[in-house]
Amino acid sequence: MSEEVKLASDELGRPICGLTVIIVYLIAQQLFGMLAFWPYCFVVLRLIFLTILLIVLRRTGFTLDFAGMFGKVSINFLKDGGFIACMLLTIIVGRLAVHQFLFPNLQPYPFSLFSLFEECFLPALSEEPVCRGLFVSILLKNFNSKIAIVISALIFVSIHRFSGFPIVMALLILGILTGVTFVKTKSLSLCVAFHVIWNLGIFVPKI
Repeated sequence: MSEEVKLASDELGRPICGLTVIIVYLIAQQLFGMLAFWPYCFVVLRLIFLTILLIVLRRTGFTLDFAGMFGKVSINFLKDGGFIACMLLTIIVGRLAVHQFLFPNLQPYPFSLFSLFEECFLPALSEEPVCRGLFVSILLKNFNSKIAIVISALIFVSIHRFSGFPIVMALLILGILTGVTFVKTKSLSLCVAFHVIWNLGIFVPKI
């Protein structure tokens, strides 16, 4: 991991401690969903989970550099610029392909500023810090980048209360693409941006 985006203690990266954080979150989400399922309940859970985790880390002298993750968008135009352009194109083409072929009967979502925030920005802002910023950082301490990306994508699929092959595949593709983006750039801002662009597909009519 780069110095700009790091877990400041190896303790969080050890298998027992780091992976326990992921397991605890997954269990908490399942219990939270059964006991109190209302709109935005998982957004609230993620905020609570991250707040508690950051408080615990701070009290024990550890830090999780979310500010650095969101702030880092260093672009080397011969390297990162080309990667970002390719990922952006992949996100757009992939989302349109998923929209056309996996959801042939899905009608475009009614557009409004509220639905834009609710369906595009809110999920990205609540999911990326947890799934990429936290989980991928932990997994990279224990596995190589390819395994970390795949595991984080599977976790990303599991935290959604949806079923059916098309939705699972769409979530898995998005999880892998944003995971690759985070590993390559260490930027949560780009992950959030790509996630929002992906979610915009719900407003696109069929061709």
